[in-house]
Amino acid sequence: MAGTFLYNVTNFNKFTSDFSGLSEFASEIIIFVNHGLLCFFIGLFGIVTNFFNVWVFIKQGLNTSINISLFSVAVFDLIKIVTMQSVNLFTNPLVLHLSDTTISLDAFFLVGGWPEACAHRISV
Repeated sequence: MAGTFLYNVTNFNKFTSDFSGLSEFASEIIIFVNHGLLCFFIGLFGIVTNFFNVWVFIKQGLNTSINISLFSVAVFDLIKIVTMQSVNLFTNPLVLHLSDTTISLDAFFLVGGWPEACAHRISV
């Protein structure tokens, strides 16, 4: 694969789990709780609330400029959270321990990086 960079996600996980003074088990528990649980549930909460925001603005009608602006912020925030949840899935410690996962950086950025960056620039 000429021109494609491969990225070993397990090496990334070992790099980010370098907590000096803690055992390997304790650092994996901290990463699992923060990354696997907190990030997932906060993202899920954001997806649900932005979906309700979009639904309410559609029901109200997009007849004022404020409704249109807030509707577009909710839509692009929803896109941003969904793409970040896909990145969260790629780097989840439970997924990484299933196998020796090697993914392409191009695929990693295509699925999560570029859509999130575009949605962020549009919604800001």
